[in-house]
Amino acid sequence: MDDSLRQQGSDTQQPKSSLVSLQVFNNILNWLAGFIRLTEEEQKDAGIWLGDQRYK
Repeated sequence: MDDSLRQQGSDTQQPKSSLVSLQVFNNILNWLAGFIRLTEEEQKDAGIWLGDQRYK
């Protein structure tokens, strides 16, 4: 009976730790993406359109 309780406890921790790992990975990815700044010309050449162009 003790073994089944331990197994259930470890199973319930798995999704929580996976979620934390994904959040950490997402934060690192966003941090790294912050280093990449494209000029308007580079964005145009790459076909990247951010926001509504009428407000530029």
